[in-house]
Amino acid sequence: MWLSCILTAVWSCTKTPRMFSAFSMMTKLPILARGYSSVPVGFREVMVSQSTDIASNTALEDWVVRKGRKDRASLLLSLSNNKTSSSLRATLISNEMESKSEELESVVLSSLSPTLPLISLPDFESGREHLSASSLSYTVQLVLAPTSSKDEVFSTLTKIAHSFLEIGKDGRRVEPFERLSLVRPDDDWFPGIERIREELVMVFRLQEKARMMRDRKARREGRIMDSKAMGLQNSYGH
Repeated sequence: MWLSCILTAVWSCTKTPRMFSAFSMMTKLPILARGYSSVPVGFREVMVSQSTDIASNTALEDWVVRKGRKDRASLLLSLSNNKTSSSLRATLISNEMESKSEELESVVLSSLSPTLPLISLPDFESGREHLSASSLSYTVQLVLAPTSSKDEVFSTLTKIAHSFLEIGKDGRRVEPFERLSLVRPDDDWFPGIERIREELVMVFRLQEKARMMRDRKARREGRIMDSKAMGLQNSYGH
């Protein structure tokens, strides 16, 4: 229950996920931490983004990969809006991602609310193809149906965070309370992240322009293209 209450304090949702919006968090929660620090070597942490901006959340993933400590397992959870839909992203950042990708997939799938409507399930096989021995991040993204409700989304977020933290170091159960951070992806919390976001926005615009050109070509040729297939990726291919 504690985790659900905290997530409720971070987000306010309307009936459709396209309208997710963030509001100011409660100031007296003991687990709130400013910046990126505090978790001991080898432990797990969950960082929940207060932003619903897809570029800001993708920049956060890049920042932690570039500047964060890889001797811990960091799980970033975010809800992002784009022009056509909303998505829930769970990104694991750690060393030896090839051996940890299936764990993240299992955590996410086992945490899905049975009533949470999705546009599609993640393509795990395709995602693993991008992994190598040097990979430091892996993302599972759930594209939410417009009919997703606040309770269904909160339930799934809560279960993902709790399941990940319960596993703990070397499979041992740990106390998760002090390992949840509510973070804001801006320069005050993560110095340099705004520049990363600007770079990603430029990439997104180029991707969108390319998609529109393909769609126009497809319409001329009488073919139908899936305009929702392209999404903003972090610079590590996830």
